[in-house]
Amino acid sequence: MSEPEQPGGGPEERLPTAAEALLSSVHLLITIGFEATGLRPGSSRDLAECQRAIDGVRALMPLLEGALPADAYREYRQALADLQMAYAEAVTPPPAAEAAPEPSAETAERPKIWTPRGDV
Repeated sequence: MSEPEQPGGGPEERLPTAAEALLSSVHLLITIGFEATGLRPGSSRDLAECQRAIDGVRALMPLLEGALPADAYREYRQALADLQMAYAEAVTPPPAAEAAPEPSAETAERPKIWTPRGDV
């Protein structure tokens, strides 16, 4: 006898565990978030999408805490912190270009002053 076939046509496929699905979701959201900052060459900036990704990761992190070893959990916490810093960098306006230096008193042209006899 052969293995039972699933609607997909192949042998029975194993579903991921809830922990695996959560981990996969967090990993995907972090990737989407970084891409949406627009900081990577070739990526497009969508700060609303980045914010949704951050919110999603933040919501899922407590569920991962008990499902992952402590060192792996810390790595995902660090990835979230890095994503939040990238978002902050993306929303911060670039520094203004240096303004032209103020003309010195010696080089500045004096404005004309109106007087009853005419401009001076």
